[in-house]
Amino acid sequence: MADCALAGQGTFLLNEQQGVPAMLSPQVQIQLNAFQTIYKQSILYPAFKERLRKSKSTEIYSIGGNSLLRGEDVKGLMPWKKDDWQKISDIQKDRIKETLRHILPELKKGGIITHGNGPEAGAVLDRWLGRFLDGNKDQEFINQKLAQGVKETQEWIGADIKEALMSLGISENQIEVVMTDVRVDAADEGFTNPKKPIGLARFKTVNGKEEPIPRVLVASPKPKSIVQIDKIEKAIRAKKIVICVGGGGIAVDMNNQARSLPAVIDKDLATACLAESLFKSRYSAEQKPLSRVIISTDVKRVYLDYGRSTQRPISNITADRLQQYIDSGEFAGTEGSMLPKLQAAISIIKSGAAKEVIITNPENLAKIDKGGLHTRIERSPKNSFDDIAIQGLDEKKTPRQNIALSQVPISAYPQQAGGLEFQLIIAQAI
Repeated sequence: MADCALAGQGTFLLNEQQGVPAMLSPQVQIQLNAFQTIYKQSILYPAFKERLRKSKSTEIYSIGGNSLLRGEDVKGLMPWKKDDWQKISDIQKDRIKETLRHILPELKKGGIITHGNGPEAGAVLDRWLGRFLDGNKDQEFINQKLAQGVKETQEWIGADIKEALMSLGISENQIEVVMTDVRVDAADEGFTNPKKPIGLARFKTVNGKEEPIPRVLVASPKPKSIVQIDKIEKAIRAKKIVICVGGGGIAVDMNNQARSLPAVIDKDLATACLAESLFKSRYSAEQKPLSRVIISTDVKRVYLDYGRSTQRPISNITADRLQQYIDSGEFAGTEGSMLPKLQAAISIIKSGAAKEVIITNPENLAKIDKGGLHTRIERSPKNSFDDIAIQGLDEKKTPRQNIALSQVPISAYPQQAGGLEFQLIIAQAI
């Protein structure tokens, strides 16, 4: 078989599949100027070009609340103070516009935007209360006001997204904001075991070091279905940019949807519910999946051993392998942040609702098909490794600066080698 090159720097970590270790020798290196020639002559290059050539169906962009109000942006701000509230509002407008600018070319063809509201929902309650929420003392207030707060953030962020799109040249009649209710089970364990953090990031100084102050945790039940699914579907058919499922949607009792519940539904799980509902609906009578679901957050990639000396990014992974990591406890402690994103990705892929899920930060949204830093989750393609993580990558450098090359015959790998995931790592180098 033809030779090919695999790009990256440092130690390559290729997981075992079916008990056979995927092996890569970093010793045999070739010159950089030979890389593109070898790659373009390999069996991988036509598949990559074909992937970019294919037309795309509808995409969903899920924008994280934490990427709109980042900790460093709002440090020291008090939402109940008029001037501080205006600063918070201005910061969010700027972050929204920055995020949308990265995906504008794709959005012009239509698409769906969902968004989180964790920081914003807490900030709204802080403003109403006149001080920062205290999870121990303010539970009754939270129970009374949280649903109303979620509704306000849906209106607030939805209007800001629409305004930003219009400022970027999208006509008003091409945009539709759908206020969204999401049915949940009132007996969901999320109501008795709150795990969703809300409110602005806050910090305190301990022994001369800045440490985060834990945020208030609220109920976050699993979404069951989207109340306004028909309205969303109609807007998609009209090729509009649809802003919906804001803040995960307003939680309503599945047995009495006139009754709202004090909860913040995870927006990524709600986005998965939306994708699966569209896939099963008449909108997708031919069972054609969405092109992709893109989850925008405040980190470039998903990481293994996050925050440790052994931390390494996941570039590409199958839903099955990702589930194995979750089951092993790899993402324990991230129930209010990364874990729901991964669970949503797995649900979307396994349901067939989308071909792939991308997780990255706003700065890398426009680079997804150009070698940018991100994590891609998909079904296990035929003839591929289960997943590949690169250790030692300097993410502040360009892909070309990071390259250290090894020339390895495909025949030296297990038969699974040579598929999509293998090829995508190579694409980062060109």
